Amino acid sequence: MMRYDMKTFRELYIHLGGNSPDTFFKVIEENLSENWRREKMDVDEAFLDETPSASCYQHSQHGNLPGAYLYIAEKKTSMLHVSNIIPLETGQLTYDAYNAILTDFFENVLKPTEERLNVSIKITEPEIRLDDILSSECSKLFKAFSRCANKSAGSSYLPDQEKWFSFIRCVNKNSEKIDPDIVEKLLIDDGWPEDRAIDLSSEFEFGVSLLNFHHKAEECHA
Repeated sequence: MMRYDMKTFRELYIHLGGNSPDTFFKVIEENLSENWRREKMDVDEAFLDETPSASCYQHSQHGNLPGAYLYIAEKKTSMLHVSNIIPLETGQLTYDAYNAILTDFFENVLKPTEERLNVSIKITEPEIRLDDILSSECSKLFKAFSRCANKSAGSSYLPDQEKWFSFIRCVNKNSEKIDPDIVEKLLIDDGWPEDRAIDLSSEFEFGVSLLNFHHKAEECHA
């Protein structure tokens, strides 16, 4: 049975606990493992418009992990986060590669820093579940459609269309936030052809927007 788990890029947050960002970055540099080094280019300047504190670390290629730049920037007062990981070469990191590099940095560099400075570091899971991003009601409606619908026809058959519209209406009624790209990926992961998943995610986006417009129009005329 489909578990409706979806890969995602892990997030990492650092609560400084009274330490300054500069102190934290200094201790990180002292704890860098053999596959990591502080990048000395003027990367901090790229963040100056958004955050006063930032640092960059280069991960050298080893094993199956590619070389990459890892950026740490200020999220808010007393909190830093890994804002991005970018490959040294052109292209984009896969979920697995991105998360493996982040995990390597967390395990081999940040954990010793955490112990020395008594900071708190949180890292999110590499997968999210449908039930984590939707209410039980909407999740059941999505599963009812995806499991039973004709995957070669999208929502063109009336019984399937009714199930799909019920899901869209539920998301709108409950004011739930789910990006159309996530809907598309969930459908693909559940065995839908990519072209059908793209069509359905577009229908989803249009349907939610149309219902939002309808409700606002009703409020204006109430």
